[in-house]
Amino acid sequence: MNELILTYDIGTSGAKAVLFKLDASIVGSVYKQYQTYYPRPGWVEQAPEEWWGAVVESTHELVEHTAIDPHAIAGISFSGQMMGQVPVSEDGKLLLEHVPIWADGRAVEQAEQVLNELGGYEEFYKITLQGHNPQLYSIFRVMWFREHMPEVFNKTHNFLHSKEFIANRLTGCFATDYTDQALGCTLDVTKRTWSEVMFKAARLSQKLFPELMESIDLMGHVTKEAAKTLNLVEGIPVMVGSGDAPCAAAGAGALLPGDAYWYLGSGSWGGTIDTKPVGDFNTMMTVSPHLVPGLYHSQYVSYTGGNAQQWAIETLFGGIPDEVDAYKLASDLAQAIPLAENTVLFLPYLRAGGAPYNNINARGVFTGIGLYHKREHLFRSVLEGVAMNIKILLDRFEKVRGQDLPELSVIGGGSRNPYWMKLIADISGRRITTINLKQEANCFAAAQCAGVGVGVYKDFNEVRSLFKQEQQFLPDQKTKEFYEKKYIAFLTAYQGVLSTYDMLAELENF
Repeated sequence: MNELILTYDIGTSGAKAVLFKLDASIVGSVYKQYQTYYPRPGWVEQAPEEWWGAVVESTHELVEHTAIDPHAIAGISFSGQMMGQVPVSEDGKLLLEHVPIWADGRAVEQAEQVLNELGGYEEFYKITLQGHNPQLYSIFRVMWFREHMPEVFNKTHNFLHSKEFIANRLTGCFATDYTDQALGCTLDVTKRTWSEVMFKAARLSQKLFPELMESIDLMGHVTKEAAKTLNLVEGIPVMVGSGDAPCAAAGAGALLPGDAYWYLGSGSWGGTIDTKPVGDFNTMMTVSPHLVPGLYHSQYVSYTGGNAQQWAIETLFGGIPDEVDAYKLASDLAQAIPLAENTVLFLPYLRAGGAPYNNINARGVFTGIGLYHKREHLFRSVLEGVAMNIKILLDRFEKVRGQDLPELSVIGGGSRNPYWMKLIADISGRRITTINLKQEANCFAAAQCAGVGVGVYKDFNEVRSLFKQEQQFLPDQKTKEFYEKKYIAFLTAYQGVLSTYDMLAELENF
């Protein structure tokens, strides 16, 4: 019986291969890192062959260590970093050693050209429902290739996203899905079709992009050559899969209209699920089709999240012996602080830009520090600052959608800190839950695509029953009242430091 599902997450830092049983239990997980390259200011690149190398190595190790029979694998699918573009020839050959990824900002002129032709960002938003900095979108990088690397552009059969490049190596086939193309800005998201207006404004042919499929659709089967390379067997079905943002939603159990989730990894982002696209230009909400056919995923993305906790541990608790859990020590000390001493505020904009303010000049700021404050006070304020940012965005979701969000499922590495989860509950005034798949959520979403695609799961309702709630955190009324007042101070502090941000930005170019 085919009782296993093999998944890959092609992330920004590395690739993860995870093997699941049909009950969502993990048979094995292997992670392999790769490099990111910064050849010029604003350019951020990776090597797709290194992605493939990481997939090959992780698969070998996974199959060897689990001693599974590859014949038992029912299907394969993917989660992948979004908004990059990989140029390949008709036979799937990579045409460029290093390619721009989602964080690459080289396509400023191309974005400006299209936005001007469309009549401004608001007109662009009406079509795409995308709220990131426009130069990050992959359609503009394709234009950049045409203008700056015509020898590559003219040889390109298809521009692929990360998961599609790996899927092509497995199957020899070309396909893409609605989630990745939405954030690539090639779709009219409301109509759920390719956007002729965008292609015309960009002066690009739709033929440069693969066939558009649902995330659960069959892309092809593992070829004889790929099976030999990966130590698998020929003929395993391969589903298209999804971009990592909708995968995070599905991996958190956000599969039905009204569901909400939050991902607290390096960054901090989350969203809601709806039966129709729900966007908001004023707050730059980003919307895409969900990996569940017929549903939509709305999200906000903050660039500072778990990386703030890591920075605080390294900066404030750097001398802790290896045998001591610095995260637990810091959290225990912070939790013991009386509310009357808890007057330090932290604006958590250690990585500039992103929601809620999209302010490229914003930076991290401590305020309210006294001589009696110690490192645990600062650590607590860092966790609180990220939690307050989450509250801003959850409140925005409720306002735009006209619906309360009383409960939130949190995944990602940050969800492993129960003290932080309690802070988020107290500060947001919402019930916070964590689940059994905290750090394997994206891969389990890929498993959902494969499982529903091949029919080992009847539908996503069956998948939903596989999630297990691990912990629940409820807001404490007294603490909640304290944080309602501190939250107002947090919002006021940001407004008060705006001009300082601009002055400091000038110094960075001094």
